[in-house]
Amino acid sequence: MINLNPEYAAKAIARYLAESKGKNHRYRSWEHCYLAFAKARRDLLERRTVDYDLLALHLSNYLASWGMFRNSFLQDRDYRTQLEIVNILFDDRSNDLLLSFPSDQDDEALNIETLQKHWNAIKVIWDAFSRAYGVGSITDTLVSKVLLGTFGSVPATDRYYKTGVKSFEGTQYFGSNSYSEIVRYYWSKWDEISSHLAGTTLATLDDPSTPYPPMKLMDMCFWQIGYSIELYDKNRGENLIFSALAENEKYVVLQSLLGMPAN
Repeated sequence: MINLNPEYAAKAIARYLAESKGKNHRYRSWEHCYLAFAKARRDLLERRTVDYDLLALHLSNYLASWGMFRNSFLQDRDYRTQLEIVNILFDDRSNDLLLSFPSDQDDEALNIETLQKHWNAIKVIWDAFSRAYGVGSITDTLVSKVLLGTFGSVPATDRYYKTGVKSFEGTQYFGSNSYSEIVRYYWSKWDEISSHLAGTTLATLDDPSTPYPPMKLMDMCFWQIGYSIELYDKNRGENLIFSALAENEKYVVLQSLLGMPAN
């Protein structure tokens, strides 16, 4: 179970946001993609035309800027390889569960059955993506980045995110256990985390009326922690790396790592 101190979760989110300032920063590729898909969902509800080709272009650009074209089959394909993925994402059978997020306002929302139902929907989408790309099984990193960029429903489980959650007793492998852990961590700690973020804008820059979804905030948090830890561990001896530190020492190091970047 994830045991990160909420104050340091807030520091990590604040550091991530400080790093992503600037209208053309690559981190904002997520925002452009997420807002484009949100608008498309509204347009469909109001029976307006949706440009799936444009959505595929948004998704492709976001994945490229977030490193998914490196050493990947995607580097040999154009953006239209994402069209079938877009079609899958707008299949009514998947939308409801992928767009709904377990709520702490509902006594049943965080029980095992509800969380498993959400995870099962994610797994169905994962299998559908693999068939659509035609490459056998795709990685958890790719499927989670697609779902984060289009629905905001899971964190992107890349190397840095996994390092972050593993460093604080979380399950790093993408599955029902890790999904349940991050959802429960969010709802049990968010009030305290947000109290340390008072005055911080937690909404997209292009549309301040659109708040960051819960799993995007958790992605920011643990990605930033994992990235910082890997920088700290670089070229250190085995007995000096972050995982070898006592708990109180970890927070001393983390305090330094998450200090605000220079202007």
